[in-house]
Amino acid sequence: MVSDTHHNSIPIRTLPLRIIIPVALTLILFMLTIFLLIIPLLEKNMMDGKRETIMHLTETAWSTLAQYHDQACQGLITQEAARKMAIGHLAQLRYGSDLKDYFWINDMAPVMIMHPYRPDLVGKDIAGFEDPAGKRLFVDVVNMVKENLAQNSRDCSHRCH
Repeated sequence: MVSDTHHNSIPIRTLPLRIIIPVALTLILFMLTIFLLIIPLLEKNMMDGKRETIMHLTETAWSTLAQYHDQACQGLITQEAARKMAIGHLAQLRYGSDLKDYFWINDMAPVMIMHPYRPDLVGKDIAGFEDPAGKRLFVDVVNMVKENLAQNSRDCSHRCH
């Protein structure tokens, strides 16, 4: 007659459970660590890096705009020429891995001043423009600028005298 127990008196039927349960729990903990900790941290670090890069690119664009503005203030070029040169310069700037990211210019109305991929919007009121998700991107940008201006309500030192 075949015994239903192992030589250490562990029933053969429970042996697979003693192996499967710890392995399964280990795999579950590993997967939870990957999906709940590691992936969100990687995503956050990548987004922080992208934000920092965009901030530096924006500072560079502002520096270029300030140069045209200073030239106009010094009388080296007219304000209209400075405006056209600044718009032309920003229209050509591209960044990102495929050079598909860009800058656009709109005023506080918001009316589109320059958009490199949507010239049909130039000169138009874009307050009602919505992305496919229904978000009013241009209105949101204007509101962020207004909030920032309210927080930093000091005179601009770059104005022509």
